Amino acid sequence: MQMIRKWLAVGLILLFIGTAVISSNGQKIEEQFLLGSRGNILYVGGSGPGNYTRIQDAIDNASDGQTVFVYHSSTPYYENIIIDKSIRLIGEDRNTTIIDGNGLHNVTLITADNVIISGLTLYHSGDYHLFGYMDSGVFILSNGNTIDGNIIKRNLGCGITARNSKNNTIRNNVIAKNAYYGAELINFTNNRFENNTISESGLGIDVESGCENNISNNVFSDFDYSVSFNGCINNSIFHNKLNGHLHSVSMYYNSNNNVISENTFDNEIENVNNLWIVASFNNAIVRNNFFTVGYTVCFAASSNNVWDGNYWGHARLLPKVILGKNGQFDRYPNTLNFDWHPAHKPYDIGR
Repeated sequence: MQMIRKWLAVGLILLFIGTAVISSNGQKIEEQFLLGSRGNILYVGGSGPGNYTRIQDAIDNASDGQTVFVYHSSTPYYENIIIDKSIRLIGEDRNTTIIDGNGLHNVTLITADNVIISGLTLYHSGDYHLFGYMDSGVFILSNGNTIDGNIIKRNLGCGITARNSKNNTIRNNVIAKNAYYGAELINFTNNRFENNTISESGLGIDVESGCENNISNNVFSDFDYSVSFNGCINNSIFHNKLNGHLHSVSMYYNSNNNVISENTFDNEIENVNNLWIVASFNNAIVRNNFFTVGYTVCFAASSNNVWDGNYWGHARLLPKVILGKNGQFDRYPNTLNFDWHPAHKPYDIGR
């Protein structure tokens, strides 16, 4: 027994020493990273020696992998930023670190891959249209970027535009009061749009020819349309709160094989659709909450869509009948779908 106690004591001592060594090494690694990072940070604003006064000047002098850190200011930075290097553009405080596009062009244009933008207010783009390209708070023409934790508001075009872009993450942003779309996403593939609050624009998200995207955990409010899909396949619309004045979600023309699941549709205006599906096939609409005082859902010229386990405003013992039209321009419903297993109570989706 004494031998067992001896070895147990030795084991405890060795464990304590090992933990201390790991902690010490971890702290040293962290210190080395911070010390090593100082040379990789270019500062804009503030009072430090050598700090830049213009963000674009710092970007022009940065190299791939470096960070441009922007101090907050009592006045906006009046600039139109072009990011053509794989850098991090970080603001000190998104409420007071403001880039104002002065009503001209894009506030930020990203042409390099793997750019990170965080901690900024991106404000007051122009409204210029060139071959369908609208000025935006953030305009993305590249891949693998992260737009995280910003305020993107009052742009005269869109909040965010992405063209021919893939593998991006757009998350934790407040996107509000933009003149056209909160986000316009064209040929947008394998991206994540999550945990954003989108409000008070003509349309929340317009996705054209998008596939393999995940739109999840967002809150949409005060739109004509919250989300519109056109020619989109294999997307997931999951766990969002949606409220649109005409349609909360619209799926048009060969928007096929998408999943709409665990969303809350809460439209308080009479005689509008929470979900409108046109010429789209093989979609799954499952386990959603539909709260409404007007029409709930409608489809036209669409088939092989699956409705199952949705909550339709109150407990139902019988299947829910879903009205549809054989053609988009038919005046009255003339075909039916069914949710054969309607939920008896709403799902607790949260957010």
